[in-house]
Parts: sequence; C-alpha cells; structure tokens
Amino acid sequence: MSVTEFVAMARRRFVLIAGIAGVLIVAVAIWSLASPTIYQAKATLYASINLLQIGTALPQEDAGSKGSAKGDEGDPAGERGIQFIQPDIRSVDDRTIDSYAELAEGNRVLGMAAKDLGEDETASSLAGKVSVTHPPSSQLIEITARDGDPEHAAAIANAVGKAMAKFVANLERPIGGGQSPVNLKQVEPAVAPSSPASPKVTRNILFAIVAGLALGLGAAIVREIFDTRLREPATVRDLVDLPVLSTIDFDRRLRGHSLLLQQSDLDEEQIAQERLADLWTHSRVAEEFRQLRVNLQFFNFEGGRRSIMVTSSKPGEGKTTTAGNLAITMALAGESIALVDCDLRKPTVHRALGLEARPGVTDVLIGRATLDEALVSGRRLSVLPAGSVPPNPTELLGSQAMADLVAALHERFSIVVIDTPPTLPFADPAVLAPLCGTTLMVVRINHTHAAELERAVGNLRSAKAHLCGTVVNMVRGGRAGAGYYYSGYYSNGDDAAGSQTLSGSGFDLVPRATNGHVAGARPEIERREA
Repeated sequence: MSVTEFVAMARRRFVLIAGIAGVLIVAVAIWSLASPTIYQAKATLYASINLLQIGTALPQEDAGSKGSAKGDEGDPAGERGIQFIQPDIRSVDDRTIDSYAELAEGNRVLGMAAKDLGEDETASSLAGKVSVTHPPSSQLIEITARDGDPEHAAAIANAVGKAMAKFVANLERPIGGGQSPVNLKQVEPAVAPSSPASPKVTRNILFAIVAGLALGLGAAIVREIFDTRLREPATVRDLVDLPVLSTIDFDRRLRGHSLLLQQSDLDEEQIAQERLADLWTHSRVAEEFRQLRVNLQFFNFEGGRRSIMVTSSKPGEGKTTTAGNLAITMALAGESIALVDCDLRKPTVHRALGLEARPGVTDVLIGRATLDEALVSGRRLSVLPAGSVPPNPTELLGSQAMADLVAALHERFSIVVIDTPPTLPFADPAVLAPLCGTTLMVVRINHTHAAELERAVGNLRSAKAHLCGTVVNMVRGGRAGAGYYYSGYYSNGDDAAGSQTLSGSGFDLVPRATNGHVAGARPEIERREA
C-alpha cells in the first residue's frame, strides 16, 4: 500500500479510526480520574562489609613488662595488640543482596517496621504498600512505599529501611557473638513527594491517543482488506467492460442544497444557460451532467429507439437523481424530453418534482387513465409519474400495454428517460430493458461492491439489454445509503397523496433523502386539462 493509498484509506475509514481512538481515550480518562491518588517515596540503603576485629588491645606503657613475661612463653613482646582482619570478599555479592531484598518484603521486617510506625499499620497492610528492589551490579537497595498521604509514604519507607538494617545485622551476626560483617546503611532517606505518582492523567491520555490511533488504523486496514467496494472509476470500467460516460463528484458544499433554476429563468434560453454557468462556478456537478448528455448524444440507440433506461445494482446509488438531472440537461439543450417513473415499487420522481403520484404509469397500463391525462407536460420537459403502487409491478412492466406505452412515448418525444428499480432486488429492469434503446448503469463509489455490479450487469446482459456505459457517482466518497428501498419499498404508496400539487413556483429535482447531489433546473410544467 502506497502512501497515497494509505491516506485515502485513512480518510475513508476516518469514522472507524476516530471512533476506536475516542472510545479508548474516554475510557482511559474516566479510569484515570476515578483512580485514587497515590504518592510514592523511596529510601536507599547501601550494603557494605565491616572489618572483623580479633585480639586484645593493650596499653602502650604496659606492653614491655607484659611482653617480658610472655616472652618466656615464646610470644615476642609487642607483637600482640589490636588487630583487624579484612574478610576475603570486599563487597556483598548480588545474590546475597537480592536475598536481603526478598526478606525485606517478608512479615518479620514489615512487622518490625509497623511497630516503629506506632500506628494502626500491620505487616499485612504494609505488604501492599512496600516494594524492595536491588539494581543489578550495585550494592544499593531501594525501598519504595506507596500511600495516599505523602508524609506517611515517606515514614513507611524510612521505617522499613531501618527495620531491614536491624534484621540483616542480626541475621549475619557470628555464632560466637560479635559484630555482623554486613552493614546496611541508609544513604538516602525518603522524603515526602510533592506530586502524586498515580494517576498520571496526562500521560495516560497521551498513551490512549497513540494506542487508539494504532488500534483504529489496524482495524481500518483489516476492514479495507476484506472490503470489496469499488473505489475508482477505472476499476468499474475494467470490471464490467463498459465505458464510464461520466463521473459525478461529491461536493460537501452542496449537502442539503439543490442546484436549481427558477421558472422565470427558463422563459429565455440565455438566462437559463447563464444560471447553469453560474452554478458550475460553484460546483463541477452541473458540468458533469452536461458531459453525460453530450456523450449520450453521440450514442447509437438500438433499433432507433431513443430511450434511456437508468438503473443501478442496488438501492442508494443515485439512479433517480441521475435520471432527473439527465432529463433536465437534455431539455435545456433543446430536446423534447419525457421523464418516466417506472419504479412502481417505491416511486420517488413525483416527490422530487413536487407532483401528485396519480394518475401515472400504472393507471395508464390498467386503462384507468389515458397517456394525455397522466402526462405532465412542459415547454421542454414532460413527466409521467409512476401512479398507483400495484401488487404486480413486474407483470405490468412486462405486458403488451407497457410496450405500447413506450412506443407512444418514442413517437411524441425526442428522448425518453426511464427511471427503474434496482436490478439485483427486482426483475423489473430486465423486463423493461428490451423496450429501451439503451441502458445506463449508475454506480456509487464506496457503496457498490464488485460482485454486486458484476451480477447486475450479468442480469441485464442476459435480458438482452443494450448497455451503453456507466455513470460513476460520488467519486470523492460519501456515506452508504440508509435503506432507501428496503425501509419502505412495499408501502401502499399512500404517502404520495400528501404531495403538493404542482404550482407555478417550479420544482426541485433533488430527493430530500440525498446529499443535495444534483445539477439541473426548474422547467416550466403545466398539467394538461383532461
């Protein structure tokens, strides 16, 4: 993984990385703040060897007379006096000092220290507060005491040091009596600490930040390895062997907003084009839809049927938004365009345009309404809503009535843009594909999986669909769809009844559930009188 790929991965997985790091940081902070304050004091002892004294010390003036008396016994006068013998070793070995350190943590030494403290301390209570260590290759013994009171921590360390020196002196005293060859001297007494030893809140939080980021990046890398979602337009092209006709960027500045043209702007072509040019200066999305329109103008439609079926592999990829904006940009280019909502399971075009759902495609197919009654016509763009939600959408779309409806639309309009359900959950696009001149597949980057796209394209090819290419949506990333179809696909459609009837204020092509990802206009639309 290159540096560029790693940075891109980190940006895609920012929520995961930040979530893991945040949870760890909060947990460590709470634990640190809830932990009791502990102070730590340390006393240092030095282990040394004492000189051993043998013989008897005699006064200097008595040495001659006493020496003469003893001289007869063969002991020269003056040879006997105060004598010191240095032991064979000059220092205490490490193993011996380690043994002293272990003994210092035992009940006998701690019991002696507890008596010296003269408080309620016992050997068992001191055992959890005292630790004795011996630094390697040294003659030092360090006694560390921990307590909630800094003064008491220092007193404990000094008391244990004193008790340890006394205990070792008694332990090493010769059998016949005399001075112990080993001496433990306190060279650095413990003093009350000014700051607590724990908790170290700042240090702990810094450690949590580093550890959290490391864990988050590790989880992101693992997630990336097992994630098969499509990341680049080139991957889409190579996977299904279809050209990418346009890539639609995701601009965060458009979140929650629409690229709209007022109805009055469409009264004159020049005003509308200037408005679109102004929108393009703020976002490339408008220009990218115009590029899609240009690419499709040079396409050879199958059988002369100038109709474009827009679909996707699964919900949430932006097919309805793509179909609507494609129809608008074609209408602004002077074409006579019909936008048809053939998503009879969960229609959304009527809500996007502010139209009533009924009558529509379903009503025309079952003979409840004529095409003229259902069609909402305008100067440049006409819309045919989905109508009532039927119990058998696939059968209706595969009927002869649907073939006749599409043929009638081909006769009336230069180009027909048809929005359909996703390909994988439903067979509707496969039924409609043979009736259309071409099929446009919408793919959402960081949302569509490779296997899903392959299956969807395979289904359409098996149905003899004439695929012209793909539109790669949200190329800069974005969040996955939130159950656009599955959350309410099989509703009874009555929610459309509350839609506002078309007025003279124009309409918005952006479904409110999207991220404002659109380029388009507000064509003038008037419902024909029945």
